Amino acid sequence: MTTQTHYKTCYGLKWMTSRHPAIRRLKRRQNSNALHGNKTWNASLILVDYLQQHPLPEQSRVLELGCGWGLSGIYCAKQQHRVTGLDADNEVFAFLERQASLNEVEINTLHQDFSSIRAEQLANIDVLIGSDICFWDQMAEDLFHCLTLALASGVKKIIISDPNRPPFLEVAEACINDHFAELIPWQSQAANRPKGSILLIENA
Repeated sequence: MTTQTHYKTCYGLKWMTSRHPAIRRLKRRQNSNALHGNKTWNASLILVDYLQQHPLPEQSRVLELGCGWGLSGIYCAKQQHRVTGLDADNEVFAFLERQASLNEVEINTLHQDFSSIRAEQLANIDVLIGSDICFWDQMAEDLFHCLTLALASGVKKIIISDPNRPPFLEVAEACINDHFAELIPWQSQAANRPKGSILLIENA
């Protein structure tokens, strides 16, 4: 049996919560050493809210870093963009596929750490997105190098949302200094109204 507590809806999206029987079955099979792709994080709603108010150019090629359950990428796919979800945790893709199917979209997936992304992979990407992907100190340097490589490879826009964790703010400061980035306070209009910041970099 499923109930309203098993689903959430907002921004034209519908997603299963951790209480949904299908999600609980997937979690029982999940490796206990998996990374933090174990739910839909609030920063995804911050990013989706921003994208709703600042739509991407039509049929953009989008790469979602650290996609987890992929809510932001799913939103982009529903807007007719071509989306790939990248994550270092291979186990998140089963959850992403469930959520994408629920929203009647398809997302390509790539099992890879963003620290190992190559320039040729980024050359075919228009927009790089991510939400709450810099939660450990050691991630900050890797993320900064990834964003720098993306800009050098011709990615036109980078949009990263975060609840203002210190490692993310460290990356944001470096991007402001080196890449003329903007750090924009943002609050989602979803039910719990999560807030944080958007790191926006537009490639001149």
